[in-house]
Amino acid sequence: AWRSSRARLPRMLKPRARRKAIVVPVQVSAPGGSFLSVTSDISDRGLSVVAPRRLAIGTRVYAQVMIGSDRQLLEGEVARESPRADSNLLGTWRIGIRVTAISTAAAVALDHTEAASVA
Repeated sequence: AWRSSRARLPRMLKPRARRKAIVVPVQVSAPGGSFLSVTSDISDRGLSVVAPRRLAIGTRVYAQVMIGSDRQLLEGEVARESPRADSNLLGTWRIGIRVTAISTAAAVALDHTEAASVA
């Protein structure tokens, strides 16, 4: 019963997904091209990456995340974006990707990845 009640709560009242500080290589494909990057954190609902260009909120993306020697394909959409202010990363953007489709194998692999750099 709790899960069905939680689904009806406004987004801001739902518990936030637990994030893992995981740095792994990722290739992001979006309209206008693709780019290589790394994740900065991953949760069961999404991931955060540094992008060389702005991607508008709502943009559909495909991300291939490297977990060990396996590529895990995720489908998602840009949920948030903000310019990076770090002086070493001028001209880059922090992109939050909400996962909209993920295979069972990818979900299990991400769930069992430990928080830390695995790249």
